[in-house]
Amino acid sequence: MEELRGGKVTKIDNIAVAYHWFCTKLKTKGLLKAKKPLKLLRKTSPTLLQKNPAYAHCAAHFLGHAPRSVADKHYVAIDQATFDKAVLWLGEEYGVK
Repeated sequence: MEELRGGKVTKIDNIAVAYHWFCTKLKTKGLLKAKKPLKLLRKTSPTLLQKNPAYAHCAAHFLGHAPRSVADKHYVAIDQATFDKAVLWLGEEYGVK
C-alpha cells in the first residue's frame, strides 16, 4: 500500500511489519537464531510439502497458483481441512507451536 505523507509517497508493507514482529517475538523466546527473509519461507514451504506424501498435492495451492487443468478448475478441489492440516504440519516443521 502506498500513502502520501508530508508530500512524499511512502510504501507501507503490513506483511513485512507483522513478520518482523513475529521474528522478534520468537527471538526473545529463544526459538529463532537468525531472521530469514520472508521470500525464503515462500520457497521452502512448498518444497517441504512436496516431500510429504500426505500434503504434496497442496504445494501449488499454498503458493496461490491458479488451477492449470480443466480437472483442477472444475472437479478436483483442495479440501480445506487437509490444507489446514498441511499448514499446521509446516508450522511443526519450522518449530512454531
